[in-house]
Amino acid sequence: MATRERSPRLGVRPHRRAILAVIGLLAACDLPLSVRFGDDVERRYDGHDALESQPQLHAPWVRGASVRVFAEPFATAGDDLHLMSSDPAVVAVVPDGDDGERVWARAEAVGAGVAELWLVDDDEVPLAAATVEVRVPTRAVLHAAAPLFLSRDDVPTAVDDVQLVAGGSASFVVESFDGTTRLSGAGGVAVTSASGVVASVSTDLLDERRDWLTLDAEAIGRGTVALASGGVAFASVPVQVVAPEAIAELDMIGSDEAVAREGDTLVLAAQAYDAQRQPLWGARVDWRAPLGLDALLTDLQRYRFAPDATAAVAVELGALATELEIHARTGD
Repeated sequence: MATRERSPRLGVRPHRRAILAVIGLLAACDLPLSVRFGDDVERRYDGHDALESQPQLHAPWVRGASVRVFAEPFATAGDDLHLMSSDPAVVAVVPDGDDGERVWARAEAVGAGVAELWLVDDDEVPLAAATVEVRVPTRAVLHAAAPLFLSRDDVPTAVDDVQLVAGGSASFVVESFDGTTRLSGAGGVAVTSASGVVASVSTDLLDERRDWLTLDAEAIGRGTVALASGGVAFASVPVQVVAPEAIAELDMIGSDEAVAREGDTLVLAAQAYDAQRQPLWGARVDWRAPLGLDALLTDLQRYRFAPDATAAVAVELGALATELEIHARTGD
């Protein structure tokens, strides 16, 4: 049986010639491992920090993002496997140990370009590779937090012109795009506040790692918040703060119980509208319910589905009120 010669040891910053040689070797040789690469990016909004069942890399990543990556070897090649990058100027990799099934690392999307993620042995000999790309965002789309967690196709989530209720606070996920290509990863977006609005970006909301934009409405008026990547603005968000008296209608929407199974976690979202039935975000509503709901956000509540039990949940805002019957047990 033919034996495979070991590649020369590669440093953390290999030269271009060495990179090309290793990539050619990876393509030409029968590698000792069958490997799947993946990351901790999720597309679902379920309020749980859980990896997708089918590992994959959700590249391209947005510049500045921090992504936890892993390699899942299906055969052992000895101890001390770890991940490294072919080009730390594009993707910087810091090994993060293993859990017996996967080899983990923290990947930082440093600059635009293409790099290889390598699974290497203790001599830094590549055993498997995956290509990742980092891009600079050119536009953004905002989605309101509460409707996202409903997971209903018939409930719109995208917001173009944000209307906030004075004294309120609302959160939106920032989806970054390069042209028509959606970019993945969180941590690559910064924001500047507008007059009358305090804006901030965090990377975690209800165990969902995204770029979350939170807007706190302080004074009535209109302004614009700017989103930036690497210090360069790539999107502007119009924001208008209105008085609470602008609220003309109050509604409540629940998850689709028709597709739920007993014990599933479902949500209720309260939504305020103006006289033209345009959504108003950040309204501070009062929840009235005979069961102990799990409060998530001001406009979002969570319950556990119980098909053989019913309960009425009401939400109030001044003289406005609405009620919805759900299937849940008291105290769940």
